[in-house]
Amino acid sequence: MVDQSRSTVSAGIELIVKASELSLVEYMRITQAQAELEAYFGQYIQKFSTALPGAFARKTMITPLAGSEVEMLILFSLEARNRFAPSGLFDKLLVTLKAKYPGTEYRRERNSIVVPMEEFSFLLQPGFTDVDHSYLIPSSFYDDWVRYGAPDYRDSFLKTDSRLKGNLTRIIRLIKTWNRVTGGLLDDYFLELLVWGVLRHTDIHDCTEGLVFVFNKGRAESAFRRDDPTCTGSHIEGLIRLDDVLNAQLHFQSAFYLAREACSLEAEGNIDAAVDTWKKLFPGCYPTDIDLRIDSVRNSGLKGADALRHLLR
Repeated sequence: MVDQSRSTVSAGIELIVKASELSLVEYMRITQAQAELEAYFGQYIQKFSTALPGAFARKTMITPLAGSEVEMLILFSLEARNRFAPSGLFDKLLVTLKAKYPGTEYRRERNSIVVPMEEFSFLLQPGFTDVDHSYLIPSSFYDDWVRYGAPDYRDSFLKTDSRLKGNLTRIIRLIKTWNRVTGGLLDDYFLELLVWGVLRHTDIHDCTEGLVFVFNKGRAESAFRRDDPTCTGSHIEGLIRLDDVLNAQLHFQSAFYLAREACSLEAEGNIDAAVDTWKKLFPGCYPTDIDLRIDSVRNSGLKGADALRHLLR
């Protein structure tokens, strides 16, 4: 009884993860906007390329796309570096982009230019491809060139995710979903770094155990900014509004208590109560009974009348 019920809880959590994935339409909107920017830059620059190295590449972005920020690199040849001072490159790009995208602005704390599109914004950083295939980007903090560490961070991220059997990505998407449906107090990238930071040296068996661990650590971690592993000297502030420090800590504390209670109820075999508790943690997101039944049929491989009987039993 407990094993079957536990599979029900796991299935519900997994469906929340699946539902958080960007749709094909949203993926297309991002790549179309990337192509649009490339076409615009192509009027002024001959040799360049763009890349989306952030959450889009790590598959930690979540739906809905509206209001999201997608990291973008615009890369030039190393020879072109001598034509610009670091601050001058940002100034040149800002002027060029504002001509087509009037809401474009420079965000110093993220060392990036924010380019508004219809539903989301690109968080754009210019850079150069170095001789060892690494990237150099301008730093507004030092007015100098610094190494862009996104490939290193991604490698470390993938190793941790592999060791945790994909649960790092799942938990990040669950935490981002929880944040959005419960007020959106915290920055998405900050949450990703928080989860990666607390799980990278920890062993967990499943998503529910990982959520309890992250919510517990997050009670303290949410109050501090985090170093950006992709850019030397940059820091990520966690809070959308800086006066929400106490609210964020209480937010994590409440989530920790709910997640811990849900796991305890599940371990006792009180699965209905466990599911009700998970629903409180993910209001409006936890799948309905019919969603779980449909998912069970899909996973069983049953078809036709057998699938219908399994669905209606």
